[in-house]
Amino acid sequence: MKPLSIKSGKGRFRIVLGIGLGVLFLLHTASAVLAAPQFQAAGAENSGTGSVTVNWPAHAAGDVALLFVETTGGEGATLSTAAGFVQVAGSPQDTGAGADSTRLTVFWARATSSSMASPIIADAGNHVYARILTYRGVISAGNPWDVTGGGIKSTASTVITVTGVTTTVTDTLIVQAVAHGRDSNNPHFSGQANANLLNLTERGDSGSNAGNGGGFAVWDGVKVSAGATGNTTANITNSVVNAFLTIALREEPVVPVIYSHWRMDQTGWNGTANEVIDSGPAAAHGVASGLVTRPTTANASPAIAGSPGTCQYGVFNRSNKDYIALPAGYPNLTAAAGGFTITAWINVANAMLPGQRIMIDDQSNSTPGGWGFSVGETMASGAGGLRFFYRQAATFILDTVPIPSGQWLFVALSVRLAAGANASTATIYAYNTSGNLVTSTSGSFTWTAGGDGGPPSIGGETNASGENSNAFGFGGSIDEVRVYQQTLSQGTIEAIRSETRICEVLDHFSFTHAGSGVACDVHAITLTAHSATHAPVSANGATVNLSTTNGRGSWTGIVSGGGVLTPGVAGSGLATYTFAAGSSAVQLSFRYANLPASSETFGFNAVSGPISETSGAANPSDDPSFTMAQAGFRFRNVTDSSATIPTQISGKPSDTGFNAVTIRLQAIRTDASTLDCAAAFPAAGVRNVEMGAECNSPSTCAGRQLTITNNAATTVLPTSADNSSSGASSYATVPLLFSAASEADIVMGYPDAGQMSVHARYDLDAAVAGYEMTGSSGTFVVRPFGLAIRGTNINTPIAHANTATGTVLAAAGDNFTMTVAAYQWAAGEDVNNDGIPDDGVNITDNGTVPNFAGTATVAVSANLPGTASGTMGRGPTCASAATIALNGGTATANDWCYSEAGNVLLTAGVSNYIAAGVSVTGNSGLDGGGFGGHVGRFRPKRFAVSGASLTNRLAAACTPSSGFTYMDEGLALAFTLTAQNAQGGTTQNYTGSYARLDPSSGGSNNSKTAFGIGARNMSPFAALTARVGGGYVGSPPSWSGGVLDVTGSSAALVTVGRPVPDDPPDGPYAQVQFGIAPADSDGVQMAFFDLDVDNSGGNDHTVTGPTAVVRYGRLRLGAASGSQLLPLRLPVEAQYWNGTFFMTHADDSCTQLSAGNVGLGNYLGNLNAGETAVSVGTGRLQSGRGTIQLSAPGAANSGSVDVAVNLGAGANANACPALAPAATAGNKAYLRGRWCGATATRDPAARARFGIRRSSDEAIYSRETTN
Repeated sequence: MKPLSIKSGKGRFRIVLGIGLGVLFLLHTASAVLAAPQFQAAGAENSGTGSVTVNWPAHAAGDVALLFVETTGGEGATLSTAAGFVQVAGSPQDTGAGADSTRLTVFWARATSSSMASPIIADAGNHVYARILTYRGVISAGNPWDVTGGGIKSTASTVITVTGVTTTVTDTLIVQAVAHGRDSNNPHFSGQANANLLNLTERGDSGSNAGNGGGFAVWDGVKVSAGATGNTTANITNSVVNAFLTIALREEPVVPVIYSHWRMDQTGWNGTANEVIDSGPAAAHGVASGLVTRPTTANASPAIAGSPGTCQYGVFNRSNKDYIALPAGYPNLTAAAGGFTITAWINVANAMLPGQRIMIDDQSNSTPGGWGFSVGETMASGAGGLRFFYRQAATFILDTVPIPSGQWLFVALSVRLAAGANASTATIYAYNTSGNLVTSTSGSFTWTAGGDGGPPSIGGETNASGENSNAFGFGGSIDEVRVYQQTLSQGTIEAIRSETRICEVLDHFSFTHAGSGVACDVHAITLTAHSATHAPVSANGATVNLSTTNGRGSWTGIVSGGGVLTPGVAGSGLATYTFAAGSSAVQLSFRYANLPASSETFGFNAVSGPISETSGAANPSDDPSFTMAQAGFRFRNVTDSSATIPTQISGKPSDTGFNAVTIRLQAIRTDASTLDCAAAFPAAGVRNVEMGAECNSPSTCAGRQLTITNNAATTVLPTSADNSSSGASSYATVPLLFSAASEADIVMGYPDAGQMSVHARYDLDAAVAGYEMTGSSGTFVVRPFGLAIRGTNINTPIAHANTATGTVLAAAGDNFTMTVAAYQWAAGEDVNNDGIPDDGVNITDNGTVPNFAGTATVAVSANLPGTASGTMGRGPTCASAATIALNGGTATANDWCYSEAGNVLLTAGVSNYIAAGVSVTGNSGLDGGGFGGHVGRFRPKRFAVSGASLTNRLAAACTPSSGFTYMDEGLALAFTLTAQNAQGGTTQNYTGSYARLDPSSGGSNNSKTAFGIGARNMSPFAALTARVGGGYVGSPPSWSGGVLDVTGSSAALVTVGRPVPDDPPDGPYAQVQFGIAPADSDGVQMAFFDLDVDNSGGNDHTVTGPTAVVRYGRLRLGAASGSQLLPLRLPVEAQYWNGTFFMTHADDSCTQLSAGNVGLGNYLGNLNAGETAVSVGTGRLQSGRGTIQLSAPGAANSGSVDVAVNLGAGANANACPALAPAATAGNKAYLRGRWCGATATRDPAARARFGIRRSSDEAIYSRETTN
């Protein structure tokens, strides 16, 4: 044997045994990469100095594309052809202007096909470098991210720290991009690390040499749980500044579809086939097995006590290796790519004992293919942990740390299987009954497809297994074993953990039948297993002894329900019946032809141990008597050759439309010699038959009467409450035309709802009391035609609208009043006879259905504008289910709520009305209200601001960033405004015309107008709102998915103006706080105000961004004189008003002048135009100071010239006195001063003198002055 080698790293251990078997153990404390979005492909790199077209990589509909763009700092990336791309929140991030500066902009789009059009990036100025990366499994509606966040690193270095974000949902893919401005197309990044992100992988790292050059790297990793991601660090090959952005992509929610669910709710097991019921669609019923004993069930200490709860559970004896054998044909979950999840409640008596199987499919120890999920393993993590293993050439083993013994734990195994090296993943979770995560572990492995040849089992290895000793059995309790053929996320698993149900157990049996019949006929007798609340429950495969109270009759067969019937001696009334697995009811056929008298009344018995038709909470209605007569009436559904009348619709004749049938009343008698049925009325003609109707469920009626039509005449029948005995409480005489075959065709109609029965009787001899023919239709259901949505009551319509200007019904998430009502059928409203109202018909004038009761579920069918469907709910927080109990055919609630903005088409439905499969449906378009049935309009409840930032002196693009802004100088106020519902969720439909806050309103001052931007100096107070101006850095933003990104080129460009009049100056203001108070045309405002901009004692704005320092500034130009043989330097100084006087602005190392901004005029002496030239060096002030240099004009060119700096936007300076030389616009009017005149609107000017003249010999002192 080769020595054991152990390699560790990143929380993993690899153990290889030198015996030809590789065993891979993985231990990890984080959850696995299971349901998070996945990187799909990286497109080609695209770069240039002009516009750039960026192509998608291979993609499929539903993929989300991120378009990453790097440009030189200060140069925005805009899309000349958007092709569906919009900017990501938090983008762009910009280090500021400069040769090595960089700007990162990210756009996104969701593919609608596999051949998406390419976006085109407009010429940014210096260069563009761009690339599209695609991701799959991302949420399919709304913005694809949960949260975004970005920043810059303004000091060049060889490391980068990408600051983290805080996610609010599980299983997010954290995509991070970092840009640089280095002139290189080589990779720059390495060593990315973040302990909170799983499988951190670089997806691209390159750049461009175009222009100044620049590039970016993108990497991603999974954040399984919600919360802070922490910072990511990486190394960089060169010392550079960086801009970065983090995008947390949300997973597409996986709707769990259960495949198997062994609830362990049977009252006991005895080794009978199919006794352990699988209530999932697999129907893989098991059988209790073991070496000596079998597992049993109990309910004394369930995982979740009470009802609802987890009810019964299985008890497994390890000493005897109790287990549940599952069918041999059960699919091997590891045989094909995809995934599976197993969940269960377990209570292990001693977790330290090894090999305790929860679920196993390893009878043959097949390699590859055998797998198991167990407790008590002793390798890798110490004894007592949970384990998943998969047999293959290198067996994969995943262990947790030890789990506690003697308490219920919810455990889950979630596996993703995919081809490729380490492409498959597995995660184990364990939660306690409080929902706290006890432990989890995850790992990846290289999977080889395979399947074990034997059947799976629960609780232990099978007796046929090579590991069939009690060392491989579970000791304790197991419950609620579920299998999903899906890889479920942690969030979905947590939701499954909390699932409960009503703990209904078998309490008694209940018989139902027509109550009477003719001896010659065969009669349907239904036997149902009931709980104590009379709800149908599984009979757990019980075997029932059947008998009759008179010891007569024969059980002749099974009509429906399956199972096994074993008749007793013919005519004895005896039989045994075994319920089918999972079944709660059976319909049996019964015949009793040899009556000793004209009629006989008797009952039926069903006994299975202590359970019978009289046990527990049984009442007389569970044991009704049956009257058999020699002659009587038989109701027949001729259309279906059945005795059953199918479900009918309120107000509809039974021979019309949906479920139209011919109902035939037959008068029959028992032939004395053959015991077969013969005609009771052999002579055709009219017979006066008494008929009555009965309401069986509900057992009372609402005053509406059932009608019978025959021979073109309609008779109203007395329709009375259930009298708990055979026959109706009252009858009416109906003249029925019978044929020679003793048959009369009838049409029934009932303008109400419920489970009904119709009874008939005929007096054979008026002189003999009780000598009658009787008969009953048996029960049948009459349901409403449909449900309609109404307003504050059944007589008031709900508000309808299908445009963005419709009247507002409610704010999203706020409560409103709505009524759901049931209505009858009307001709012409169900053209296709499917029993459902045709689209757009008005059913509200058809008549109500007062005896209808049921719980209706209201849901969203469609929405305008359709970005997101939204959900319906109820309750003050909109957290309750969107259901309502109808009584009297209608129900009104004032706590409905809808989560989205826009107009919504609603559906309403009642399932399983009285009988399984009977549904009543409707929608909000069935009231004749128009507008396509859309209800609304709904507006957002409020706005919320996030991600606010402030960039001082935006146009100056200061590096490092400036700590102040001059009055009248633009600063960028960036933020994200989100339209929200009352619960804080984003109303994604607040977009396009449905977004009633227009960012472009207000003309040149549009951002101030749109967002109600206000400002104040905090201390000492100064009201500044009237002096605030606001436009945009570039173009106004647009709403997308309920989010308005006022960022990047769409950030608000805000100024705080000088006082009016602008002299004397004021300030400085060291604590200028900006706030916003947007209000759309529907009155939607901010969620809260926390800033009082006018100091009136009440908050009126919401704080947006940090405080700013705002100063009244000016630029001063000093005079100079010197030799005409030397250059002359004029001092330039930025100054600000300190509250008393103007002083040097030592904080200004950013203001930039160019030689073109300097104008020369008023030449004197021998100095003429063109004899001296202006230069400014770098042109950037340092600590508030700089110089303007005039070149030496030469020996013969002494004289003077007036110098002015054009700070305005025109082609000439505006200096004093009346000095206006031509000069390039400096666009820095905020630095003009009051150098003459009454306003501070003049450019700085000074005189430069060349040539030094000799002073008078008699002079004691001389000084030159100007002006």
